[in-house]
Amino acid sequence: MPTYRAFRNDDPPGLRDLWNLSAADNSRLAVLRGCDVLENYIFCKPYFENSALRVAEEDGRIVGFSLGGFAYDAGRDGLDHSQGCICLLLVHPDYRRRGIGSALVRQAEEYLRGGGATTLFAGPQTPYDAYGLGIYGGPTTPGIMEDDAASNELFRKLGYAPKRTAEIYRLRLEFDFDNVNDPRLPLLRRSVKIYSESFPAMDDWWTANTIGLAFCYRFDLEDGEDPANAVGTSLVWEMEGFPKEPNGRAFGIYDLFIDPSFRRRGYAKLFMISILRHLRDNRINYVEAQIEDTNNAARGLLTQFGFEQVAAGRLWQAGE
Repeated sequence: MPTYRAFRNDDPPGLRDLWNLSAADNSRLAVLRGCDVLENYIFCKPYFENSALRVAEEDGRIVGFSLGGFAYDAGRDGLDHSQGCICLLLVHPDYRRRGIGSALVRQAEEYLRGGGATTLFAGPQTPYDAYGLGIYGGPTTPGIMEDDAASNELFRKLGYAPKRTAEIYRLRLEFDFDNVNDPRLPLLRRSVKIYSESFPAMDDWWTANTIGLAFCYRFDLEDGEDPANAVGTSLVWEMEGFPKEPNGRAFGIYDLFIDPSFRRRGYAKLFMISILRHLRDNRINYVEAQIEDTNNAARGLLTQFGFEQVAAGRLWQAGE
């Protein structure tokens, strides 16, 4: 019979082994090269608590775990303890269908409610993604993957309902994306400037905590001079551990923002071309981007460059 407890400092090797066993046949789980990856994306966060990570153990072996975290409050640039999310849930394949997943969910719910949460979610998705980014999902956190039938069915049985869906798109950089045809681009190239910076300072506390330890590039798009207009920004990061092919490298578009007053004028296309060229020149194999399934404008931009949908995920919300 499994026993359940909070995280201990000697657990990382067992958690890593369980994770990598699951990652072997799941492209949405990054392969963990060492326990330091868990340190970077889970344990070193200033809001991590041992009691947030619940471990299922049998005969001295970790056979499952769940990890709960609180939402981000952008107004306060801190945690919103009124909303919590079960960000990660894994059970060893040999120990499934024994009630371990349900027990770990209930323990995560108890932790979150004990911290003040009155609204609960499952599957990390912004702003309910205290954990997951960097090791799970893709360029940002997509929620529970659509093809994870066992997890989706588990949360449905436990009274959760789908709230929103995210789609993940991929572009292999050997694809000839430079053929995007837009007569506005030659004129724009005369006036815009694009700057890139590696290891940039992050814009807010949440970004610093969720992706700040990954290798990142920041791009800034400006137009005009004296003074130049700030048109757009983008942050991309190396998705280390996600490519399964030998020596493969992938980057994820964490965000790409164009000021509303400059939209529908070709700036987003020009910005995207420049970012993709930069990554291709640095021998990156493919790039991924994530959008909400209702964002038709973003989907149209991605498909123009040859991005194809490769996955989707859902955020689930617990019933009252």
